[in-house]
Amino acid sequence: MNNGVQLENGYTRIANEILDVLAKTSLNGTQRRVLDVVFRQTYGYHRKEHNLSLTFIAKATGIHKKQIQRELSALIERNIIIVDREATFSNSRVLRFNKNYTEWLDSIQVTNSLPPNEIDTETGNKLVTSTGSEIVTQKKKDDKENIKENIYSSVIDYLNFKCNTNYRATTGKTRSLIKARVNEGFVLEDFKKVIDIKYVEWFKTDMAKYLRPETLFGTKFESYLNQKSNLNKGGDKVGKFGNAIRFDVSKGNREIESTENLEDEIKKLGLM
Repeated sequence: MNNGVQLENGYTRIANEILDVLAKTSLNGTQRRVLDVVFRQTYGYHRKEHNLSLTFIAKATGIHKKQIQRELSALIERNIIIVDREATFSNSRVLRFNKNYTEWLDSIQVTNSLPPNEIDTETGNKLVTSTGSEIVTQKKKDDKENIKENIYSSVIDYLNFKCNTNYRATTGKTRSLIKARVNEGFVLEDFKKVIDIKYVEWFKTDMAKYLRPETLFGTKFESYLNQKSNLNKGGDKVGKFGNAIRFDVSKGNREIESTENLEDEIKKLGLM
């Protein structure tokens, strides 16, 4: 008996009602061990949520990262674990345990995420076996997927911060636009540059309504990125920070008689 294990050294408070429900809930070995890590990192520190990456949970349980990813996704689908905030380039996802067990879904509703006859029966006594090359290959795939997933949040977070908007990185249309540009070879800095260029040009004008993913990240993205404009002080159109926008066209073509014709003029210049 280890007499050194004492409550004074730290403990995790979990309501007995939760433990009673968990005892009757169909969970495989890996899922229960993932929950143990979530409990330890949240309730164990008297907090409701915490940043938890797949790598951290894999190390804490001693289970292969790919298996952790699969079973954590199942717990999220069953609404037992809730994602409070998606991952970014600098932070992992914020996870919490859903103590409202009446919202949990039955495991039968998510077993189709695993191939037939391959339901996880991990007992906790062994790790998933892989050769060194397989682990390296899988890590590269995981890293690539994480980068692709994080760029959605990073782009939209920057747009919302810059333009004081509230777009979501989880919207299907928005993600498809960003993915299309990424597939064309554009990177995060390109998205930021386009946002900066159009922000200076359109903010506090009738065109401000077009500071949105549908317009910024559409088929004219590359044109916006390579837009030749002189951002000098004291020019014709002064933005929020005193930056003037001058386009490489004649003076007569740049003059706009009223703000009502501003949108038509921008279209003529091929900027939207």
